[in-house]
Amino acid sequence: MKIKALDFVHALVSAVLFVVVALGNSGIQSCLFPDIRPDAREVLMNLPVGLGFLSSMVFMIFPTTRKSIGYTDLMPHQQEEDGKRSNNNAV
Repeated sequence: MKIKALDFVHALVSAVLFVVVALGNSGIQSCLFPDIRPDAREVLMNLPVGLGFLSSMVFMIFPTTRKSIGYTDLMPHQQEEDGKRSNNNAV
């Protein structure tokens, strides 16, 4: 399978969502932003929920058929066909 623009969009949205969810942790917030104002802390706590909803909408509107890295639907079928060919040649 070739890499398409949609794959980059999914990767970017997933990476941003991971960072935002990590920043939603109070331990990470106190480490990275020790002097943060209460209203900014509230935004950081609620941002993962909003971004999670937005990214879910992006994934539903623009679905991908890619299963995982290096996986194609043709691989198991090609191996079965190769096995049938070798059995037919042996007879």
